[in-house]
Amino acid sequence: FFTSTVPYHNKFTMALLRRKIATAIITDIDDETLQREDTETILIVITLIKEALYGILIAFAVLSLALFIDCHFLLKLPMVHNFRRATMSLVNDRDTMINMEESSGLKFMNMDQYNLMVHEINSVTKKKAFAKSLLEESSADIEKMDADLNQYRQEL
Repeated sequence: FFTSTVPYHNKFTMALLRRKIATAIITDIDDETLQREDTETILIVITLIKEALYGILIAFAVLSLALFIDCHFLLKLPMVHNFRRATMSLVNDRDTMINMEESSGLKFMNMDQYNLMVHEINSVTKKKAFAKSLLEESSADIEKMDADLNQYRQEL
């Protein structure tokens, strides 16, 4: 059983605000409604945000489509070639890579570095197995020496 510390009128206000936001997102508000004096500010703000997001999504889709088509050499626009060149130079920039690694918490490396690390890990595994066998031999020798020492002490 959970109790809420939010008063009832605040819950009602939050529910009303959520309903207004959902209504503004779902319904399409025309220009005449937005320009009237009695239109609520939240409806205007949500409509502007919605329009901005639609514009960004459409621009992203068009740019992605242009890059995809140009990737298959069907579209020969210099803008797309320049954009791809600029993107690749930015991604290959050392400062950008360091920033991306810090932001994501990952380490980006080429295949040579990766193979070198895998080889080093495998060699450490082999060295560990060799050290373990040496430790077992040394432990067996120490146990034998302890047994001989105890036998020698008993004879004295």
